[in-house]
Amino acid sequence: MVNTTTTVLYQLDLLNKQNITVNSKLSSGEAIQTGSEDAKLYGDIISTEGTLLSLEGVKEQLDKTLTYNTTSDSTVSSLKDSMDNIMSEVLTAINDTIDDDTRSSMSSNVENIKESIFNMLNEDINEVYLFAGTNSNEAPFVMDENNDITYTGSLTNKTTLVDEGLYIDQGLTGMDIMFYTTNEAIPGETLTFDADERIIDANNNEWSFIDHNFDGEIDYDVLYLDGELINGSFYGTTNGTLDVELNEDGKYELINTQTVSLEAKASYLDLLDEIIYALDNKDLEGNTISSADAKVILSNSIELMSESYDSINASHAKLGGSIASFDNYSELNSTKILNYSVFYQEYAAADLTEAALEAQSLEIIYSALYSTISKMNSLSLVNYL
Repeated sequence: MVNTTTTVLYQLDLLNKQNITVNSKLSSGEAIQTGSEDAKLYGDIISTEGTLLSLEGVKEQLDKTLTYNTTSDSTVSSLKDSMDNIMSEVLTAINDTIDDDTRSSMSSNVENIKESIFNMLNEDINEVYLFAGTNSNEAPFVMDENNDITYTGSLTNKTTLVDEGLYIDQGLTGMDIMFYTTNEAIPGETLTFDADERIIDANNNEWSFIDHNFDGEIDYDVLYLDGELINGSFYGTTNGTLDVELNEDGKYELINTQTVSLEAKASYLDLLDEIIYALDNKDLEGNTISSADAKVILSNSIELMSESYDSINASHAKLGGSIASFDNYSELNSTKILNYSVFYQEYAAADLTEAALEAQSLEIIYSALYSTISKMNSLSLVNYL
C-alpha cells in the first residue's frame, strides 16, 4: 500500500510540473522557459535572439545616419544657393555702371550671407554636428573677433556600422565642402601654396607651419605633421636642406619627399573675406584701394568661386552616393530582421493549439488520478475499520 501511494504521489508531482510548463506556454507564448527543457532548442533561441538584438542595433544606427545624411544633403543645397547668390553679387559688382556706394551695399549683403553660411556649417542634430567629422561633439567652424572663420573639425569622416563587420563613411566634413584644391603634387613633384592654405596628404594627415624655435612667430621653413614639433617634418632631401622655400611670386614651394601625394587647399570662407573687403575698396589688411584694383580682385575671385563650387558639387554628389548606399543597407537590414523574426517565432513561440490540447489531456489525467487517490483513501478506511 505504501509503494502504491508513493507511486501515485510521484505521478501527481510529474503532472504538476507538466501543468506548470503547459500553462507557461499558454500565458507567455514561449515554447520553453529554461535550457533544461530542450538544450538544442534553447541554444537556437538564444542565438537567434542575439542576432536580432544586433540587427536592431544596426537599424538604430542606420536610421540616425540617414537622418544626418539627408539633413546634410539639404544643408549643402542651401550652401550652394548662398554661393550662387554671392557669385551673382560679384558679377554685378564688376559692371562699370555700378558705383562705389552700391558695391559697399553689396559688401554688407555678402557679409550677411557669410554669417548665414557660418550658421549652416555649424548645424547639428541633438548637439551632434553634421560637418565636424569624427569630432562631432564640437562645433567645427569657429569665428574670431575679426570675423575670420577657421575649420577646427576632423579631416576624417565618421563611420557607421551597416552590416556585420562592415563600416562605411557617414556624411561630409567641413574640409569636404568649404575647401578646394589649388595645387597638388605626387611624390617627387613640387607643391606650390600660400601660407594660409592647408596642406593635406592622401592619408588625410595635415602638415602645417609652427613656431618651432619658440620666438612667438610662426616659422615658414618647415612643415610638421599635425602641427606638432614631435611629429615628422619635411626636412627633406638627402643633404639635409629644408624643402620649404619662397619663390619669386611670394608663394611657398615644397618638394614632396613623402610616399603619398599632397594637396594644397584654400578655404572658400577666406575667399569671401577678400570679396567683402574688395566690395568696400579695401585689401585684406584694410587699406583703401582704387575701384580698378578692387575690380581686379573681384574678377579674379570669379574663377576661384567656380573652382570652389565645383568642389562642393563633387562632395554633394559623394553625399548622394552615400545616402543611396545607406538606403540599400537599411533595406537589407530590414529584410534580415524580418527573416530572423520568423526564425525566432519558429524556435521560440509555443504551439498554442498543441498546448491547449495538452492542457485538456492533463485535465483528464488529473481527474483520473484524483479518482484513484479517492478510491485508495476509501479502501484504506475500510481496512482500518
